[in-house]
Parts: sequence; structure tokens; C-alpha cells
Amino acid sequence: MLSEGSRVRGVLREGNRSLEGTEAFLKLRPLLGGAEDLARLSMLFLEVGVAGASPVKEPPRLQGDELLYWRLAAQRADLERVTVNIREGRVVAVQTEAELAEGDPFVAALLQLQDPENVDACRAGISALLALSDPRGYPVIIEQALHAPMPGVRSAAVEALAGSPIPGRIEVLGQVLRADSRPKIRYEAAVQLYRLQDPLARPALTAAAKEDPDPGVRQMAASALVALDAR
Repeated sequence: MLSEGSRVRGVLREGNRSLEGTEAFLKLRPLLGGAEDLARLSMLFLEVGVAGASPVKEPPRLQGDELLYWRLAAQRADLERVTVNIREGRVVAVQTEAELAEGDPFVAALLQLQDPENVDACRAGISALLALSDPRGYPVIIEQALHAPMPGVRSAAVEALAGSPIPGRIEVLGQVLRADSRPKIRYEAAVQLYRLQDPLARPALTAAAKEDPDPGVRQMAASALVALDAR
């Protein structure tokens, strides 16, 4: 039976014994498979003052023996990222957003993307990721190009993709050309494909030249095809 006590730290009752901390965590860990459950287990037994809380900001994730999750700080209105060694059953690090940003430019860039409606901050974050040339940022830029809710952010990501060494960038630009809801963004994708002149873009350009509902996009895609044929 699990008890949270007074929301300080959990206790596992096992017959006449009371297991706490690392011992309780390691006892229950094999019964849980997902990162979300392990994060809750960590907050219950390995941390103090956050028992019963929930992970926030992004889903917890496992990286080998390390579990990473975000939660609200116990004593202040701040977010902290917790790193746990699940094999040893101990908290390795607890870091605030500011501490992470100060020590890692990649994290600082990611933090600028936190508010999806803050176009200026998101555009700055995308530019920072591009400048870092860190492969960890490539999936983030792709995600922003395809799914950012604000058109201005998608536009910045499309431009960043075209100027990057990101593997699969032509295919992603083709997806934007085929599927973005805004003609302006589709047009920008066609412009970048025109500039790059990669044969992999031909299927997306051909479809856009024939089927896009916007005449400007159709014309730009057709021009890109002509440039491809002239190579």
C-alpha cells in the first residue's frame, strides 16, 4: 500500500516493513514500464515535497538509465527539470530553466519556442537553432515548419530549412508545399525549392504546379520545374 504521508515523501508498506526513498523506488520500478509512471514514482519516493504532483511542460522521457521530467518547484512558482538514474534509484540533478539556458545555448534556443504564439521569440529561437548547427535542433525546426500554429513561425522555419544541412529538408519543404493551409507559406516553400533545384523536389512541385488552388503558388512551382529541367 502506498502512502503519501503529508505530501512530503511516499512510503511503501510491505507487511510489517515500511520502505522509503531509493529502496521503495527500486522495489516498484520493475512493475512500471513507462516514463510517465516512473516520473510519478520518482516524485513520490525520491524527491521531497512533490509527492502526488504531475509532470509538466513535456512528456517525461527515458535516455538509457536516465529519466528526465519537468515539474513545478516545491517551494516556488518555477519549473525544474529533474534527472533521475533509474538503475540506482537516485536524483542526479535538479535544474531550473534559467540554469539550463545559461549552460547550454541549445536549451536557451528551445526556451524561446515555449510560447507558440510569440512569433518574434519563436523566430529568434529558430534562428538560434540554425546558427548552432546542432543536430538536436533539426527535428525541432522540421516540427516548426510543419506544425507551428503561427504562420510567421512556419515561414521562418521554412527559410531555416532551406539554409540548413538538415537531412530530408527537400522532402519536408515538399510537405509544406503540398499541405500548408496558407498560400503565402506554400509559395515560400516553392521559392526555396526553386532556389535549391534538387530533383527530389520534382513530385511536390509537379503536384503544386497542377493542383494548388492559388495561382501564384502554381506559377512559382512551374518556374521551379522549368529551372530543374534546364539543369
